[in-house]
Amino acid sequence: MDSLTRRGAAETKALKLTAGYAQPKMRGEFDRAMKELQEKFMVLKVEERYEPFTYVWSTIGHRWADAMAQARKLRREEAAYQIVKRYFLIASYGGERAIARSLGIEPKLVARAMTRLVREGLLAPGTPTSALPRGCYTLTEPHLYG
Repeated sequence: MDSLTRRGAAETKALKLTAGYAQPKMRGEFDRAMKELQEKFMVLKVEERYEPFTYVWSTIGHRWADAMAQARKLRREEAAYQIVKRYFLIASYGGERAIARSLGIEPKLVARAMTRLVREGLLAPGTPTSALPRGCYTLTEPHLYG
């Protein structure tokens, strides 16, 4: 992460060299570190090159600096609301606990966001006769938002 933050986008080989993971025996450690950074939305693959095959990596901050600056200005509750709203616009349905777990957002913030979305008319609780699990919410008019 330090290497990418300092230098910006880098091919895998260059990243391994600057981060001290160039030796073949360190491949597993490097791969685990990159997986963890991707899971935490700190780094991402921005390109694949084929001659020779390699990935190009960058940080979220370098790639979307303006969006990150705007996001930092949001209160936690508003940020959670925006993320949960985007989730429903993409997935169309979901339950509070599953969304909190998959997005890594505190359940109480997800609950507040969903309550606001219901108040705004964007979400509705699933009905007992629907095929959705108990506690699921759905977009009220998915075709209007997608």
